[in-house]
Amino acid sequence: MIPVRNRARGRTAFLVIAGPGDPVTPRWKSRLDEFLSAGEEVHLYLLDRGVFHLLGEDPIRTDREGLRLYACAYGARRYGVPLEGPVVFAGLTVLGHLVVGCPGFVSVAPSRGAGDIDGEIAPSFSMRRRRRVPVDEVAVYVRWDPRESHLPVEGLRIAAGLTVTGASIDVCLSGEAAPILELPPEEILDGDRRDGYLQVLERNEARFYLEEKSSGAMERI
Repeated sequence: MIPVRNRARGRTAFLVIAGPGDPVTPRWKSRLDEFLSAGEEVHLYLLDRGVFHLLGEDPIRTDREGLRLYACAYGARRYGVPLEGPVVFAGLTVLGHLVVGCPGFVSVAPSRGAGDIDGEIAPSFSMRRRRRVPVDEVAVYVRWDPRESHLPVEGLRIAAGLTVTGASIDVCLSGEAAPILELPPEEILDGDRRDGYLQVLERNEARFYLEEKSSGAMERI
């Protein structure tokens, strides 16, 4: 995690997929507070179960200085979250602009359990390098078993949506996510949508990689 202190004023995007009850929530909210307190302009995009942060007893405050709040319209409809309030409900085109247009980008994925504390909040390499120019290459890391979670297909949807940016797209699959390319649609969650996303990715010459279990290295497939 890079320190917020002494960073130049700029724009940072947060992509939050984890819901309010996820163990990672206090950590990313604290991180968000640090960025805002440091004078950053923060673009917060809520995706999948992240849209539930608009509801409940502790919803995201929309009146904070420097905060720009977006929520995935598809996810809101999926989970019955009302498309109303001082938040921009948008599609993946907006997310794509944030990915390539913000010097810093932080992804907050759901944790695998209460003991999962590593890799939940992932700053992009661009943040570590203090990027100040648009990116031309985007990597989407997909984990979880598609037979047990809908998130692998959701990852393909995100990757397909990011093709509108014109950047080269790399789809990186963990070992447990690999079956998403091989199993018939009826054997995976949300499998009826998978082939359409794969067609978009293939049409845009996306590259697919598989993580080797022993070394963690990515091998192109």
